[in-house]
Order: sequence, then C-alpha cells, then structure tokens
Amino acid sequence: TDRHNEHSNQLVQHINILSTNPLKLAMKLKFASLISGGKDSIYATMEAIKNKHELICCAHLAPPPSVLESNSFLYQSAASAALQTQCEECIGVPLIVRNASKNRGAVQTGSNYVEQKTDETEDLFDLLQQVLQSHPEVTAVSCGALFSNYQRVRFEHVCSRLNLTPLSYLWRMPQRPLLSAMIEDQIDAVLVKVAAPGLTPRHLNQSILHLSNLFDKLHQKFHFHVCGEGGEYETLVLDAPIFKKRLILDEVIVMPDEEDDHVAVLKVVKCHAEEKGKGHHPDYNGVEQQQQQHQMRLVDRIQSSSTKAYYKE
Repeated sequence: TDRHNEHSNQLVQHINILSTNPLKLAMKLKFASLISGGKDSIYATMEAIKNKHELICCAHLAPPPSVLESNSFLYQSAASAALQTQCEECIGVPLIVRNASKNRGAVQTGSNYVEQKTDETEDLFDLLQQVLQSHPEVTAVSCGALFSNYQRVRFEHVCSRLNLTPLSYLWRMPQRPLLSAMIEDQIDAVLVKVAAPGLTPRHLNQSILHLSNLFDKLHQKFHFHVCGEGGEYETLVLDAPIFKKRLILDEVIVMPDEEDDHVAVLKVVKCHAEEKGKGHHPDYNGVEQQQQQHQMRLVDRIQSSSTKAYYKE
C-alpha cells in the first residue's frame, strides 16, 4: 500500500541520512571514525563506508596514563589497549589516540553544552583537532551514538566548532533489530565490561552472538538495554567485514570490581592481528545491490519487530 511504502521510505531515510547537514551527505566525504573498539562505533563506520564515504583514519580517546578505564559519560575506554592493533592492522588505517585529561570530567550534564575547559567534552575537541592536524583532508566524523543525547549534543557541538560534518548513522535505531543486524552482518564482538544485574565476570570475553538470547531475557526481567545503552556492557570487535585481519586476544585478565559483584572489566594484556582465510573478507564498499539488500533486511527487521520498549533511555 501507499502507506506501507511511505513508512519503508522513511525507515530507509532514517538509516541513510542522520546528520545535521543532509545535503553534504550526497557527496563523498573523507571521514575519521571516532571509535571505542566496540560494536556500535565499528558498525557506524561500516554504514558510513556503505554510504560511499571514504575512511581516512580512526580516532580514540584513551584513559589517562596508568588508568585501566575512564569513568566517562562521553566515551568508552574498556580494552583501549587493543585499539592500535584493531585499527592499524585489522582495519588498515592510521589511529589517532589522545589520553583523556585527569583534570576534566562531566561538569555539564544537561541537554545543552557550552564550551568549558574543565569539561570532558574538551578532550573530544582536542582529539578531533589533532585528527585535522594529521589529516587535513578529513571533513566528517562518524560516531556510534544510539540514544544518548548527552553524547550526541557534545559530539555535534565539537563538530560544529571544527567545521566537520557529523555522521551518526545509528542514531535512534531500535535496539533489538539493530543488534540482530550487527550479528547477521558478521560483527564478531565480545564483552569487555559488564555492569548490570544478570551479567557477571564469567560473561566477559563471550560474544554478543552467544549472549543475545540472555540479553532478551534480562530485558524482560530488568528492562535491560539489549545494545548496552544503559551501560550494561561494553564490547570489543574481533572481526567485521571491514577488517582485513582478525583481532586475536592472546592474554587477558578479568578485573572484578571490589565493591560491586556485577561490575568487571576485561584487561587486554596482549593481542595480535591474524590473517583471515581466503574469501573471508568481502569487499564491504560493495556493489549497489549488496548495499540495497542490507538496507532492506534492516528495514524488514524494524517493521516486523515490536520495539517500543527498546526506545527507553
């Protein structure tokens, strides 16, 4: 019906055009990917590439020196030690890293942001400024924000100040269909942090594929966000279609929280990149037909799934 087709077109538009300046997205942009190493930022990078933008480099905010993980509302830093191998050897692009400042934090927590030197947002500004110094051809930045207005507002604020186009292809996507899409599209991600009832340290280093059914059960019981948007868990991607090599974790240590049995972090001590088998790495820039098939699969999931509960922030 006309109404059905209109709804489908709106969903395709939702998938493909999520930026403050849609006109720019008609052009091929050279972009930096703001990554944590987790499933959301990697999948957002894949979406940007499929929309014909060119990945120039990755950018990562690491925790301050000698700190395992930053307690930040803005960025994920669990398994930060694996990012150089993941980006430079697995994806095959340069990685720009900046350590977050110990003297900054979430000073402003409201829905608006005004530049303030002691706020953690300025770490992101400094990082992207460093990206532009190393790669002045970059005109856009992708990020994996899903539902956090705190993240989106600050990301767009920094991009505006640096005249960069923000690419947020996953913004407001329903969480269960999105998680299913990631798994079907061969995102192999393992948990590197747990912080919710129903998850324990034994779930660390387990894949989202094996844990997705558990996530559904926890959602029914605790209103658990299946994509981890409530901070329930964080991930590290070991393999994806845009990876030229697979990330192998050689040595890890489980670091439980001494005060909370539900919280634990997987410390990556040693990792390396391993060659994939022949035919295992498809060309993810792909042909037009592959791109359209992917979009329609995701649209079908969104239309056929009851997703209202997954929109809760």
